[in-house]
Amino acid sequence: MGVSSKDAVLLNESIAILVREHETEAKHGENQKSTRGFICFPGLIFAHLGMEAGLQCNVESPYLPLQLLAH
Repeated sequence: MGVSSKDAVLLNESIAILVREHETEAKHGENQKSTRGFICFPGLIFAHLGMEAGLQCNVESPYLPLQLLAH
């Protein structure tokens, strides 16, 4: 996912894929009628791991509230 290799481009591409898949599921799939659809937790976790490794997440999405990671 880019964290262990300290590859910010790979990390952001991976998070973007997670968020896109989450958005599709939130709008058209099982999460459409569930509170699980509000936040892409896997993407948020990888963004946090990246931040801990000194990598910045540049993915912007309402499903990825990066402000929750602010210390």
